Amino acid sequence: MAPPTSCDPSVDLDWCLVRSSRVQCADGFQMYAYSTPDGWCIERDICKNHRGPVICPNW
Repeated sequence: MAPPTSCDPSVDLDWCLVRSSRVQCADGFQMYAYSTPDGWCIERDICKNHRGPVICPNW
C-alpha cells in the first residue's frame, strides 16, 4: 500500500495518526510511521502479522 498524502480518515481510510514515528506490536516488533503534513501516519492494521493490536480502532 502506498504511503498516504494526509492522515485524514475521510481520505485515507486505512491509515491513522499516531503520536510518534513508530509503534510497537504485541510481539515487540517495531513498525515505523510515515511523516505527513498532518503528523505521523501508519496503516491501521500494520501489526496484524505480529499478534496485534489494531493501532487505531474505527473512527
